[in-house]
Amino acid sequence: MGSFVARRVATAVVTFFGITLATFVLIHAVPGDPVSFFIGKSGFRASANSLAAVRAAHHLDESLPVQYGYWLRDLVRLDLGQSIITRQPVGARIAEKLPNTFALNFIAFVISALIGIPLGVWSATRAGRRREQTTSIGLYLLAALPTFWVALVLMQFFSVRLEWLPLYGMDGLRSLVLPVMTLVISQLAIYARFTRAAYSEVLEQEYMNTA
Repeated sequence: MGSFVARRVATAVVTFFGITLATFVLIHAVPGDPVSFFIGKSGFRASANSLAAVRAAHHLDESLPVQYGYWLRDLVRLDLGQSIITRQPVGARIAEKLPNTFALNFIAFVISALIGIPLGVWSATRAGRRREQTTSIGLYLLAALPTFWVALVLMQFFSVRLEWLPLYGMDGLRSLVLPVMTLVISQLAIYARFTRAAYSEVLEQEYMNTA
């Protein structure tokens, strides 16, 4: 048991460092100079000395391994810096949006589970039949749809054409409908396919055949 936990912890640590390293590399792979962009957003013209001072303050004049060390230290401290646009702490901006994010994902999870799990059980108990095959194809298609594309289609239809739902903002329950629909469509197929696979495996066990 102890070795299993140790392996899990080691895997989690390696995964964490791998994700942070990949994120750091992707950030630096983006073209452009972040300091020049930051100064440009402020509307001031900075001299070369001022730009050098800003780079030194943010350790951008150091080598990439040193920069990664400072960046990782701040990340562990949950110090995500300041937004270039609003000049507010990034952590505060994220915390401000977390309640809405949790609400959307919780509602979408409940609806997806209530529909997807029974659908997966039904599909497993009717494997090979024409209706089940049609349902499986539909689930594969739903799982393959990009979430951003689904969101754009729903916005175009329900907000732009029909004008039934708000296009943006969080003003009452009507504002939750489009985001929840988008998440449910993307998660429904996952729950249904996972349940079908697990249920089918159980149905094929010897004790089930004996029963």
